[in-house]
Amino acid sequence: MSAAPRPGYLFRPPGELSRSGVLDVGLRCAHSCRFCYYSFMAEKAGQFDALRRASFRSSEDCLAIVDRMADFGLINFDITGGEPAMHEGLPDMVRRASRRGLSVRVITLGQFLLRPGGGRERLLDALLKAGVTDFLFSLHSAGEEGFREATRGSLQTVLDTMEALDAIGFQYSANTVIHAGNVAELPRIAELSASRGVYHHNFIVFNAYYRWDSPASIADLQASFPDIAGPLTRAVAVLYEAGVAVTVRYLPLCAAPGLERHVVGVVGVHHDPHEWMNRAGNPERPPGYCAEPLPVPLDGPRDVYALRFGPRRLDFGAEGAVSAVAVRGDDFKVFPPLCRDCAAMPYCDGLDPKYVVLHGLAGLAPFARMPGSPPLTLARRAYLPAFALKRAPLADMRGAIARVLGRRPLALDPLVTALVDAGEGAATTLEALRSQTCGAAEILACAAAASPGRARNTAARNARGAVLAFFQAGDLPAPELLARSVDFLAGHPELSLANIGGGTADFQALLSGDSASSALVVRREAFDAVGGFQDGLGECLGWDFRLAAAAAGHFGDSVDASLLRSSKPGRVDVRHHEFPLVIARNADIFPRGAAPARR
Repeated sequence: MSAAPRPGYLFRPPGELSRSGVLDVGLRCAHSCRFCYYSFMAEKAGQFDALRRASFRSSEDCLAIVDRMADFGLINFDITGGEPAMHEGLPDMVRRASRRGLSVRVITLGQFLLRPGGGRERLLDALLKAGVTDFLFSLHSAGEEGFREATRGSLQTVLDTMEALDAIGFQYSANTVIHAGNVAELPRIAELSASRGVYHHNFIVFNAYYRWDSPASIADLQASFPDIAGPLTRAVAVLYEAGVAVTVRYLPLCAAPGLERHVVGVVGVHHDPHEWMNRAGNPERPPGYCAEPLPVPLDGPRDVYALRFGPRRLDFGAEGAVSAVAVRGDDFKVFPPLCRDCAAMPYCDGLDPKYVVLHGLAGLAPFARMPGSPPLTLARRAYLPAFALKRAPLADMRGAIARVLGRRPLALDPLVTALVDAGEGAATTLEALRSQTCGAAEILACAAAASPGRARNTAARNARGAVLAFFQAGDLPAPELLARSVDFLAGHPELSLANIGGGTADFQALLSGDSASSALVVRREAFDAVGGFQDGLGECLGWDFRLAAAAAGHFGDSVDASLLRSSKPGRVDVRHHEFPLVIARNADIFPRGAAPARR
């Protein structure tokens, strides 16, 4: 058995920055979404006049941005606008992305995809032929009348497009802007998603950006958090039962208790796998400027959203004023005195001051504790479905999400199978393993073979353990190694691997090759999901397995290095001939420049 073929998706490690970008084709749009960020952008004109008059970027510029994003090491991007389906060059952009190895998602209201294009085939068919990976459909109402009132579009047209994709097994995403007009509908919107091929549903709490600059301007759109909490919680439950990943953007963490794992805002958003790392907009700037990734710190939001402490008072004239003990950025969001001692402040966006003037602080309560490592809460880090990234058109994303949602805690005192490679010192390792203190263990010796990976896979097929522990010949495990490793995995249900020995096992160390520890303890389900070890590898065998496991959503961490004595190196020798093979096999995992250089 050699390692399984890649399944068309990967899981980005929680806490790592996104490697996705955006191609903004321009603001031209025929729709009339009443909550659109770009409303009233034209001076002395109607709400949507600027969108009607806007032009698109040239196809030449768009293709250049695609190329530059690939050159910068991004692996995925969204095409947005405006309405990108109105751009005649859209199939060419998708085709270029496919040629450059980029996965691409089209963000659309779905009104034009079933219409014939210039070549008279449907635009949807042209995009599928070009290699489109994903769509993000706007789903702002569960009924035709409500959808038309919110967007001036047709819900049935969106559903017809979804059904065309469902018929070929193509899964996709959905977006819902939460506003005062659709709060009560959220559970029914979720039911629509659950009954279609949606694998990830984003709920975006209406944001009062740009010309939405006063409490009065948003009074008809901004729902109160107490009104949102109940319907949103029920909607998330519907999607959970259907195996759909859910993200809620721009909601204060305390506004919907129990949904913390789904919530992300300007704090932590760049750690979501779909978040744009380059510049949107800027139609007057050259492609290189638009494609270049922005500097984002690994442990916090961008500087423009940094948390600044100190008393503030924001005055909205006759509409009211807001007092704050801290703000994000240039008064972008505020933390009222109620938030002074909240443990979630490092992870939370805070509140829009216009919201506070309109609705006050009803329904909000500070947290006494909030485990995590900024900028992500522990609950968010442990919610692996949010970190799934679609990389191939027919990838089974719901299946991938079901597998991580369905992980069960280890049984009390599970059977552990220890497997030892053949070779000099194997007898010593086998003897040491007979002294393990864990309650239930079986010990198997791998047969001598030209391929260590094949030998391990063959032995693993005969193993009965729920946990597999792989050792190289000559390793000397401490008596408590297996028990400590099982306790570690039992205490960290979000993790699947325990690395023992040289090197650490955080993701940056994994990328550098500094986690090629001699012994590897892994949940059986993770081993099976990866498909075992790659045939034909030797020295880089463990490193390749750890990388493949990470791509499949099975992450690990290190356990006490003193539990193992080994003569094997704790890191990969970058001069080894297997080194470039592993890099090539796991190219999606490595950000540009992250792979250790050969010397």
